Amino acid sequence: MNKQLIFDHLHASYHMASQHREVARLSLGDRALDKSCGGGLLTRRVHLIKAPARTAYATAFTMALLQQLTKVTSGPILWCGPVRHGGAGAVYANGMAEFGLSPDQFIFVCESHPLRRLSACEEALATPGLAAVIGEYGPLYEKSDLWGKVARRLQLASEKGTATAFLLGQDGAVSGFETAWDIAPPRQQLTEQQDWRPVWDVSLTHARGGRKAHASLLWDSASHHLMTAPTPVMHPAMPASMPPAYVAQGSAPTYQPQLSYGS
Repeated sequence: MNKQLIFDHLHASYHMASQHREVARLSLGDRALDKSCGGGLLTRRVHLIKAPARTAYATAFTMALLQQLTKVTSGPILWCGPVRHGGAGAVYANGMAEFGLSPDQFIFVCESHPLRRLSACEEALATPGLAAVIGEYGPLYEKSDLWGKVARRLQLASEKGTATAFLLGQDGAVSGFETAWDIAPPRQQLTEQQDWRPVWDVSLTHARGGRKAHASLLWDSASHHLMTAPTPVMHPAMPASMPPAYVAQGSAPTYQPQLSYGS
């Protein structure tokens, strides 16, 4: 057989195999967000998750996504981050437990230089058997040319292996990534009388083949699910009619409006 025909046959077989490779989508618990990114978060791709500096919003939201990911795939989770001694955004065992995750599912790589961290992520993404790869990129996004090259290399590597990648940081151009997200605290802060579950203000700022969207997402640690956060509603702290006891005492209660999360 002609060598060119053999080559063409092998190339076509490889292309068909890669096209039919099982790629799942993760539901974000919100219909509008799922629809905006093509039916859910695509696995085996690279996703950018941004949050304000010196906060744990990106870390916590990523933990929620990892729990969703473990429902459709298995394998270790590689986390490449800086050398830390505590502080906001650091991963610790009790926090993992809130998201139904265990330390024995993780492999931690601590490296002070952000480019070496993402180089480790690239190698890991091309290695079969991993469930997820997380990379904290630090100030690397400030070098725009290098940042674009890193994004393309990571995306290509993700198509070779089995892992889904999440890059965590403060900012960065979104070109080259499957999706990009801005994570912030809820616009209405919770109080002790309100729902204790974590809530994030989530903005989908980029989606390949999709569109921008926004939602408030809530994490329910009992069911290990993301869901749309209920809308805050105003209601009086006490009944509208004053109880007789207050009239007899000659003093009226002070009415303070409270917020609660109802359906």
